[in-house]
Parts: sequence; C-alpha cells; structure tokens
Amino acid sequence: MALQRITGNMGVGDACIAIGASKYYLYSGKEFSLDPEIIHAIFEGNSMTLGGHSAFSGKGTGKITAGMWSLEAIAAMTGETVSSAGVTPNIVDTLSHVAATNFPEFILYVKTQEISEGGAAGTKPAMNGKKVYRCKLTALPMGLEEKGYKVCDVTFECYPDLTTKKFIDDINYETAVAL
Repeated sequence: MALQRITGNMGVGDACIAIGASKYYLYSGKEFSLDPEIIHAIFEGNSMTLGGHSAFSGKGTGKITAGMWSLEAIAAMTGETVSSAGVTPNIVDTLSHVAATNFPEFILYVKTQEISEGGAAGTKPAMNGKKVYRCKLTALPMGLEEKGYKVCDVTFECYPDLTTKKFIDDINYETAVAL
C-alpha cells in the first residue's frame, strides 16, 4: 500500500549538518523553518493581466534552533577548528572565530519528532525528513541568559545543486531511518 501523503508533522526530531562524509549532530532541536524564494512575474496588456509565471528560484532562507550545539558543528559551519590544550582535570577546548574566514557549504538534514494521521488512505509514514542542499551560514547569534537555557539560532541561505537543480527534498519514510 502507498504511503499517506497528507500528514501532520510535529516537532523537530534529529538534525545534523554534513560536509563531505562528516556529519555533525544538533541536539534538542526546537524549531526549523525554511522560506524558499519564488520568482513571480505577470504579463499585462490591453489594460488587464493576461497571465503569470511562478517558479522556485533555487534560493531559500532558513533557520534552525537547537538547545545544544557541539563546538564541532559550529566549527564545521564556520570553516574553523576546535583546539584542545591541557590534561585532565584542566583540559580546555577553544573554538576561535577569525575574521574573513570563508564559511563552507553544508547539507542540512532534519527529521520530525512525530507524525500524526493525515486521514488519507495508505500507510502512515514513520518519519518525515528534509534535506536542504548547499547551505551557507548567514547568522550565528551568541549569548548567555540568567535563567534557563540559551538556545542557539542558526540562520542560513540555501542554493540548488548545480547538477540536479534540487535545493530542498521533502521526504516521507515508511520506516524511520537515522540521519
């Protein structure tokens, strides 16, 4: 039987970024948003609108919010490295941000925490995932809070794969898979 194509996605489950064969996981996912840019043009003549054209441009802007980020994930997105010094119990890990470092592109994978019934015929998917191609970090706000956790919001732009022209995959899985 085919998968249901009408589902309700609830919550951000796992998320990770990939650069080459390396994956860096983002923990305690809270929110994921993506706004694909749409090019729209209308054709007018004879004092009226005669038609229009809309298409994805291949560019999008997005944000992912997580409760915990590894230094390695941030270093991967910024093209920097984490250095370690000292011995136990005085080990110090440092990620230094250096001006004019060109950020690398990465692929972002996100999956839902839970899927509700969509009411359509077919098998309920076990997981919905997103694959966002050629992401580039555009904002990395930093800070601390007096009470509670300070979540980390990462803002990015995405661009299409130059071979396939894909820039976002929206995927339903019958069986849940690891990112």
